[in-house]
Amino acid sequence: MEITKADWEGTVEALAHARLRPQMWFANDALAIMNFRLGLIFGLGVAGIDIQNEEMKIAAERGWKITAMHPIREMQEKGISESEINVEVLTMLILAIQRLFDISNEPILKTHKTMRDGILKTQNELKNINPNKLNVYNNPAVAENTRSRNEAMAQLLDKIEREMQIKGDE
Repeated sequence: MEITKADWEGTVEALAHARLRPQMWFANDALAIMNFRLGLIFGLGVAGIDIQNEEMKIAAERGWKITAMHPIREMQEKGISESEINVEVLTMLILAIQRLFDISNEPILKTHKTMRDGILKTQNELKNINPNKLNVYNNPAVAENTRSRNEAMAQLLDKIEREMQIKGDE
């Protein structure tokens, strides 16, 4: 079976989603991120595809020391949060796949658009709460937590797009 460009685009799209919503893919901690990464690299290696060398080139370009250990250890030593480590590790994997298989930013932008659409939908729901109708957002704590999570997600989307020099929907 040959892996097509569309397959690689789907992989980038899935990794872009995992980068934004890691809790849907794995526990959001360095060990789980490393296990996820190693599973992907191992699985591709079994198929004769090496992305690890390109990933390490990208890590060096991004200022990480290249040693026998993955830069996750260095990230932890620098006090980078588990969420930020997740973003960095998945960004390096995404960039490696994009480079090796000539994948554009479209799969990433597609994922980001889906996330932004969800944020807008939720923001509208929060603005139009009917206190006489059963709604989870009638609880002020739930509504505030949702607003906070949406704001954090929008900021993460903006940060990733700035860093990768891609333009998402406004």
